[in-house]
Amino acid sequence: MESNSSTGTATPFSPQLVGVVSPFDQTLSISSEGVIEYDDIQVANPIIRLFAEFVVNVMNEFLSQFHGDEYVSVSSAAYITTNQVSGCVIFRAIHVNGDAACALLGSLRHILQELTIGITGRRSLFDPPTSDSLNSDELTWVQMHIEGFVERHSGKKIGVPFGVQFELGDDDVLPVQGRFSERSLRQTVTEQVGGVAWPDGFSEQSNRIQLIRVDAEGHPERVPLVFQANDASLIRIACEGNFRRRFCWFTGIKTRDSAGKNEFLQLTSLELCNEDVVKSALFQELDQVGDT
Repeated sequence: MESNSSTGTATPFSPQLVGVVSPFDQTLSISSEGVIEYDDIQVANPIIRLFAEFVVNVMNEFLSQFHGDEYVSVSSAAYITTNQVSGCVIFRAIHVNGDAACALLGSLRHILQELTIGITGRRSLFDPPTSDSLNSDELTWVQMHIEGFVERHSGKKIGVPFGVQFELGDDDVLPVQGRFSERSLRQTVTEQVGGVAWPDGFSEQSNRIQLIRVDAEGHPERVPLVFQANDASLIRIACEGNFRRRFCWFTGIKTRDSAGKNEFLQLTSLELCNEDVVKSALFQELDQVGDT
């Protein structure tokens, strides 16, 4: 994926230059005595450094994962140049080193493009990838790392905006400004739950009921289920079952996100079982604990 811009300026590390990251504000002045005055926030931009390190880490992991037999690596360094012809005076360069550097340059530039688009959500102004760039498996792998970055920095403000380009002085610059992409809301998954349980406890203040689900012989599960129960009658039934040592039939709804986190249990019904519905193995265990 080579840039077609004719305005690119040669650099000391061409043709191994993968890309350039530079702040939009290129404020820099040189006195007649040769002293350079600069804005230290622009030169030591933590967001640019964060992005560049992310790109370098992903690229090196990519090389290890898909091109482990090649002696090649990616690194970055910050530069200030007094040659303002390119219009890019303060910048951080990302470059590749090694015997296979030129052969892998197209793939690495494709990664740079995908990472920049992925964390900003903005359409690319770069040339489309060439046919010998990343395949579907490699793109999926890169997308996984994009999702990880967005998960960590979702919506974070980009205090000092910057641009990404393949060569110094390229006409095509992909802006990184505003905020990083926000994580997408995870899809919720709901399922019905139910069975026989021992009402182990409850809280009227928070409208919660704790149930210990049991099998047909009354053997308890290790982890209790804590339900939200907005109907006060359910709490009264739980209280009665606990006091009278009666099992209960229960039904409820379990809601969780697609990542398996933030589980929520809502109790929809609760009624006392007949005493002969289940054997009281749980009660025997409770009695044994009480005797010790």
